Amino acid sequence: MDKRRFERVPVAVDIEILVLRKGSGEIVGGPVAAAVVDVSPAGAGLTLASIRAGALHLFYGPKDDLNLVLRLRFSGEDGAPRHIDVIPVWFDKELDSAPPFYRLGVEFIERPASPSVRELLRILKPAGSIGRWLRELFGERV
Repeated sequence: MDKRRFERVPVAVDIEILVLRKGSGEIVGGPVAAAVVDVSPAGAGLTLASIRAGALHLFYGPKDDLNLVLRLRFSGEDGAPRHIDVIPVWFDKELDSAPPFYRLGVEFIERPASPSVRELLRILKPAGSIGRWLRELFGERV
């Protein structure tokens, strides 16, 4: 039984992941190349070749040190750099693929209707229909 709060919509966008210290914004890890492979109003599914930013584990690091946060860095609609902060929720290693890769589920720290999340969803342009949840949250403007 699927207990997800929101439908996930497939996408394909390259991003970078940074690890930051909350408050100061000091970068303590990354950038790590990744791709967003699905998105919902609450978060995103990522794929990446390595689950580490140097010596720091992208899942366990922020779980063990609550002063750390992951930052997804992407290009805005105008080409300027944008970012959105997230927390890791789950990760898995896909051993059956060649080469193996990691999947990382992240939750947006900001609310789904925030300007940052709305812009990210517009940039990601979910495949096919924009999805019932996009229409419910934002109308047809996304």
